[in-house]
Amino acid sequence: MNVMHRFIFYGQAAAVPQLKKLGFSVQTGTVEGFDIGENDPRWNAVEALCKKFPSGLSEYQYYTDFTKEELDSAECYVMKSKWLFKYPQPEDDFAYEHTTYKADSGCRECGVGLVQAQSFSVRKQPTWKTRDIVQLNWIPDEFFVSSKLKRQLMERNLPIQFMDVLKYPKGTPFDDMFQIVIDRKVDIDSGRLQDMASTCPICGRLKYPGQTRGFFPEPEEKDFLIARTNLFFGSDHEAYNYILISKELYTIFKELNVKNIRYIPCKR
Repeated sequence: MNVMHRFIFYGQAAAVPQLKKLGFSVQTGTVEGFDIGENDPRWNAVEALCKKFPSGLSEYQYYTDFTKEELDSAECYVMKSKWLFKYPQPEDDFAYEHTTYKADSGCRECGVGLVQAQSFSVRKQPTWKTRDIVQLNWIPDEFFVSSKLKRQLMERNLPIQFMDVLKYPKGTPFDDMFQIVIDRKVDIDSGRLQDMASTCPICGRLKYPGQTRGFFPEPEEKDFLIARTNLFFGSDHEAYNYILISKELYTIFKELNVKNIRYIPCKR
């Protein structure tokens, strides 16, 4: 595996010669981004430059890139979309939480425990082109697919159901965007996460920081095609479950050449 870090360079002149010496194409006065993995021999130098020039070079995201062997040897996976599309509606003051989720569910302070009651609404459906699956901004634990991928999955007689997505504000269903229904919940081996849990001061429920480094803990049960973790993750007012898929569904997505997904293998 290789832990990948994404940096933004803010054009600070003093950092340009040192970054160019390391082989990066950057210019004074520009804003540019680049990725580098911890396996790269330049990693330590870039990390040192980030500390030396904090106003000119900053990290804003990191994730783990797994080898083919690590992926192929896993029995189940976390599934994350590389493409975030639009926002749930109505988005002002996060009003979609009141129109999409049950009124008496969840904690409005930490976000833990919200239960969906109505279809999501967005202003437009994606222009899919070569991509067939997406997530919405602010909603890390739901997936939406094109009519093409929906048809392909239904043709395989898989136990997957779908919900309409509604056009905001008319409330009419789209013909080329559908939500995957994920009702199954599974426990995971949370032993190595316990020290990172935070407790909500209002509802007293636990939440864990999002996982971006290394393997994800294995679920206690593996007899599912797609499921969500019982544990909640996130920070501040955000809370979400991770979405897990089986080896079978992973293989199907690969056969169908479904793009735009990042897989995290589960491992004890």
